[in-house]
Amino acid sequence: MKKFGYTQSNSDQTLFIKHIMGKLVVLIIYIDDMVVTGDDAEEIHCLQHHLASEFEMKNLGDLNISSRLR
Repeated sequence: MKKFGYTQSNSDQTLFIKHIMGKLVVLIIYIDDMVVTGDDAEEIHCLQHHLASEFEMKNLGDLNISSRLR
């Protein structure tokens, strides 16, 4: 990820961040799942395309958190 301009977090080795001209893309890896988010749609698309060329992937769509706070 570093060769694509992403910085690995010092506090969480599974968190990668890329700042581009005021925009942000974040990649979080958990076991065999990934969350990609940010406000740069073009960079997100490029990242997903690159990762899919390296790994077998499925895009499960938007993240949906359905838990309730008590």
